[in-house]
Amino acid sequence: MGESLEALLRRGPVPPRRTAEIVRQVALALAHAHESGIVHRDVKPENVLVDSQGAPRLMDFGLARNDAQSQRLTHTGQILGTPAYMAPEQAAGDLTKQGPLTDVYALGAVLYRALAGRPPFEAPSMEALLYKILAEDPVSPRALDGSIHEDLETIALRCMAKEPERRIGSAAEVASELGRFLENAPIRARPIGTLERARMWALRNPRFVATGAVAAIAVAFVAMLATFHAARASGRAHEAEVLASRAIRIAASDSRGAIGLAESALELDASVALAWRARGIARQNGRDLAGALADLTRALELDQEDALAWRERWALRELMGDHGSAVSDLTRAIELDPRAAQAWMARGAARLNAGDADGALEDETRAINLEPGLADAWAGRGAALGSKGDAEGALRDLTHALEIDPRLPLALRNRATIRSRKGDYAGATLDCSRALSLDPKDARAHVVRGIARGASGDEDGALEDFVRASELEPGLGEAWRFRGLAREKRGDHEGAIADLTRAIRIDANDCHAWEVRGTARMSSGETQGAIDDLTRAIAIDPRPPGIWRNRGLARKSRGDAAGAVSDLERFLELAPDDPGAAEARAVIAELKKPL
Repeated sequence: MGESLEALLRRGPVPPRRTAEIVRQVALALAHAHESGIVHRDVKPENVLVDSQGAPRLMDFGLARNDAQSQRLTHTGQILGTPAYMAPEQAAGDLTKQGPLTDVYALGAVLYRALAGRPPFEAPSMEALLYKILAEDPVSPRALDGSIHEDLETIALRCMAKEPERRIGSAAEVASELGRFLENAPIRARPIGTLERARMWALRNPRFVATGAVAAIAVAFVAMLATFHAARASGRAHEAEVLASRAIRIAASDSRGAIGLAESALELDASVALAWRARGIARQNGRDLAGALADLTRALELDQEDALAWRERWALRELMGDHGSAVSDLTRAIELDPRAAQAWMARGAARLNAGDADGALEDETRAINLEPGLADAWAGRGAALGSKGDAEGALRDLTHALEIDPRLPLALRNRATIRSRKGDYAGATLDCSRALSLDPKDARAHVVRGIARGASGDEDGALEDFVRASELEPGLGEAWRFRGLAREKRGDHEGAIADLTRAIRIDANDCHAWEVRGTARMSSGETQGAIDDLTRAIAIDPRPPGIWRNRGLARKSRGDAAGAVSDLERFLELAPDDPGAAEARAVIAELKKPL
């Protein structure tokens, strides 16, 4: 299989030479298609599949057009293609101008995304994005990251010229230019200078140039005075946006440095929403969740149309356990951009965490329909199906997610949980081991593997996993509960009681922790303490039959015959075919014998 270039880029920057080679191979594939009269029209990182050998393949010719036969291979519409990588002629809906150079533009946009860490244009709505594609030039990649090689920037920007005739002349030429870069030879394309930018802007805006010179001179002095302060403010805002973009790019690896850049941006212009968003992202990476929430909220006060900010605040609220607010934020993001598969996927995850499995299933399915290669959406739908008890459906979707992207620790852990429930302990152990190789600090993966190991008879391995889970995440109550259960099975009643007491402190409503501590206390001779714990467990959840059986036996040992008979009869009502049913009947018969 393999993964998309977009998935590869999300994990972190790809080295420049590797980026150049991937885009070169895609350019060669397009050149071959163009020779056959086929124009792709939807070249984007999601449609570049990098296989297990590292070779890129251009996928999804669903919007392709056969110019040789003058026949479109899909239904026509005013706008075709993925907006972020769309050429101006596509944004304008002009099918007559779309041709091989449309794909050249998209090659430049893909190269830009790989170099700059973001698409060439971003906007909170489709309308705003299309306007930017038609009217604005992209920010220089080197302004976002000074380490980007000038030749690669030149190739990307030349490909993305607004006017098709000013782009690099063909996909084959793009491949040649990238080949020269890889061979450390001079490229033929020249950087776009200031004068050329001005001339191209004038060509795109002729009505502003057509004004007579006399009128221009008459207006110029007044305009200069009227716009002086606005120009300074605009310059500061632009500089602030550049700093904020840099901050977002480094936030994951250097949260302190990102905070510094974002604060410099805010000093330049505190009305720039992107600067608040940048500091919020950096603060979240630095574990300052309250500060991050305040910054992202401020960003949204300044720009209610920023779909990305709504999604980022969702992630923070989800991390803080506020699932209801997280769902609300994602609902707003979806309203702003209903074709954003990532937003649907994320809302599905938030709904599942909030207990709405049906809503989660609906959202994840919508994400899959929008972007079938989105592995996380398949994993999310698998988790939703698992929570609804559809083990086969869950396994199918989780397995498909891992076929798309084998490096999904959560999908591996969720599949391990399903496999363990189905008795496939070896498969569950293997999945968790793979998950832990990707994320050694995943405490919950240790818990799931410990359960599978214990069920397959590896008690030492199970205890080892539970201990490690409790060390990695001391606030994870289930880690302490299973650790206590493992110790109780080994006859370490004192250690079990200590661990289960810790679990109860973390979650006083953990019925199973009260039940197991009651059992451990009974084993250690604390009969009344066992009765107290089992009574608390029953108050939390009276459905598990074993709790009634254990309390009945504890009451018998305390001489409470009537209480014991009552509990054991309740046990038999709930589980008449339980392996312990025969013993319970014998005890009842014994206690009911006349003295």
